[in-house]
Amino acid sequence: MRSIGSTAPGAWGELAGRSANDNNAPGTMRPGPAGSWAWRLMLALEDALERIRQRRALAGLSEPDLKDLGWTRGDALAELSKPFWR
Repeated sequence: MRSIGSTAPGAWGELAGRSANDNNAPGTMRPGPAGSWAWRLMLALEDALERIRQRRALAGLSEPDLKDLGWTRGDALAELSKPFWR
């Protein structure tokens, strides 16, 4: 799972170019995709949707498939009972 708000140094700055806000004080969050609340919300939603997709795939596994993963049906049911945000 990705960490919300973390990107490689300069990754978005190189794409966005210079802006009027590039002279922020050191240590403050830069405006733009990596620091905006909308961007963090989008990343959190993306992670939640991925967990939902993975849990649906887990629900469809047979006993031999679970055994190959080292899981029991009880382990799978415990994972499936979690809310989508965890």
